Amino acid sequence: MPPELSGIIFDGGFCLISAFITCSLGFFVYAQKPSLTLHRLFLAVMISAAYWATGEFFIWQADSPEGVYFWLKFSSFWPMTIAFGSHFILEFTETYSREKKGLYILGAIYLAAFFLSVIGMFTDWLYIVIFQPGTGYLYIPADTVICRAEILYLSLIHISE
Repeated sequence: MPPELSGIIFDGGFCLISAFITCSLGFFVYAQKPSLTLHRLFLAVMISAAYWATGEFFIWQADSPEGVYFWLKFSSFWPMTIAFGSHFILEFTETYSREKKGLYILGAIYLAAFFLSVIGMFTDWLYIVIFQPGTGYLYIPADTVICRAEILYLSLIHISE
């Protein structure tokens, strides 16, 4: 196998394969009962996960720091995947269903995800791009308060579920 092809397959190809599988699974589940909120939420999780994986694929294919930054901006709404997933879990487990408290929790989850997405789109406060010999360009968390807040948000979401 040519080195270019093996690099595409192993560096980012799994992201593209994952995007296809998650999107397909989402549409399959949705098609079973499109009227169910749970199925619509599952589709939202799967489409947003496919969007995130597609962005990661193109980040791995970028051959310049500008290319990596472009694809980071393109995929900056990945925190919405976490919000959709949290909403799905809360709906699936019927936690806070039809309670006012649940609406506040969902509102906080979605607002935080949207806020972090917009920051990722319009600033460089979340990630920096570096060059690593043998690997190429990659991104790492920025040393900023906003990046720490994002990490805290994601940690709290995962711990609370």
